[in-house]
Amino acid sequence: MTTKFKLTYFNGRGCAEVVRYTFAQAGVKYEDYRIDEHDDWPSFKPSTPTGQLPILEINGEVIPQSLAMVRYLAREFNLYGKDNQESLRCDVVIDVLQDIEICLTPMWHEEDVQQKKLQMQKLVNTSEAVLKRLDNLLKNDAKTFVGSSITIADIVFYRTIEKATALLTNPLDSHPRLKTLWTCVGNSERIADWISRRPETPW
Repeated sequence: MTTKFKLTYFNGRGCAEVVRYTFAQAGVKYEDYRIDEHDDWPSFKPSTPTGQLPILEINGEVIPQSLAMVRYLAREFNLYGKDNQESLRCDVVIDVLQDIEICLTPMWHEEDVQQKKLQMQKLVNTSEAVLKRLDNLLKNDAKTFVGSSITIADIVFYRTIEKATALLTNPLDSHPRLKTLWTCVGNSERIADWISRRPETPW
């Protein structure tokens, strides 16, 4: 039986884009279902497992949490390294990146000018610390974080930095190896194809 995937999110990139990138890199078809955050969400919300989007339906079973989704899909589509040790290294990269994600989330919603200024400084400091750690995790001659081809570690890295660059100016300029990796992921055939044809959205 062919597995049917349906990803539900708002009409934006947000937390769902890393899932879309994973599908793109795997070359797997799915339904990219988008709802209106004002008109549809209030009535749709009670039907979700955690009261949040995105959700992923796998043959009708509803799964919440974007990182749980991408880890599952990576295992299914051989994007998690060739063995358990490489999968562990993928998880290390993903977990390190969460420090940036934690700083990014309140930035989109904070309206107080002074608080936003403080949060921005925290984002700047945290991003630089995280990038130094990631640089240490990247082997000298490596083009990807794990193995010799794109894994979920590279995909999550690409999406996290993509979000960060909406607020920070050239965060990778002082980390040329990471910048090369980020550029290579974005220019890879399948991800570049998705970027070229995805819907234009404000966020």
